[in-house]
Amino acid sequence: MTDPADDLYGLPQAEFTAARDAAARDAKAAGDKMLAARLAKLRKPNAVAWLANQLVRQRREAVEQLVDLGDQLRAATARLDGEQLRRLSTRQHEVVADLVRQAHELADRPVADATERGLEQTLRSALADPAAADELLAGQLSEGLSRIGFTSLLSAVPTDNAVDTSTQGAPAGKPRSKAAAAAGESAKPETAVERTERKAEKRLQAAAEAARKRAEEELADAEGLLRTARDTVDELRQRLDEAYEGRAEADRAVQAARKRLQQADRDARLAARGLTDVSVRASDR
Repeated sequence: MTDPADDLYGLPQAEFTAARDAAARDAKAAGDKMLAARLAKLRKPNAVAWLANQLVRQRREAVEQLVDLGDQLRAATARLDGEQLRRLSTRQHEVVADLVRQAHELADRPVADATERGLEQTLRSALADPAAADELLAGQLSEGLSRIGFTSLLSAVPTDNAVDTSTQGAPAGKPRSKAAAAAGESAKPETAVERTERKAEKRLQAAAEAARKRAEEELADAEGLLRTARDTVDELRQRLDEAYEGRAEADRAVQAARKRLQQADRDARLAARGLTDVSVRASDR
């Protein structure tokens, strides 16, 4: 079964929001609230992320070569192999430039300079950071990557001589306390009051858990609405930018048409004068 999120991030940018909301509604109607909440939280990819996701889908082999080059660079760095690093450094510039060129081919509109720079940064982040490379290869970016550097993981391991604080301060060979000595004894029978309190506590816990789940669902719905609103704003801004560009082109076309009209008027006046002169000469004859 394919991941619905993977399908969504393969769509054209303009179709993402409506498709995401529809997928979330379908999942909720099918009773899969967890999937519905996850889908509702998905963010629309910006221009940089959309291009990177398309590269992974349609030029995956080239992207995998980039990731492999990053592995080689890290290995050469660990060995302090200067000659290999110089060779791979030259190669990385070529690979990144080639991927950017391929992204231009996949784009459904001209790629802005800022978008191209963001894509280059995303690709270089995948070169330098294995975690960023994994994110890129997943093909579900909502924005460009910007992490530069190597990832390190630290884990805490308990020491062999860890101190058992439960026995600190107790004299050797003696019981720790009367309470500790009685800890192994069987518990006293539960009284009616204790039983009533225990049941009331369980009911309270169940009510609190139900309230928490309702709050999580409401939060997911609210976040989905917020994301939809943000996506709508982004789309409107994009349309506004396109409208400004269209208006500028229209203004240039109007100016050019006016110049042609003025030239046509001048030509017409000159032609009229020529006809008048011809008529006068004809009448003189």
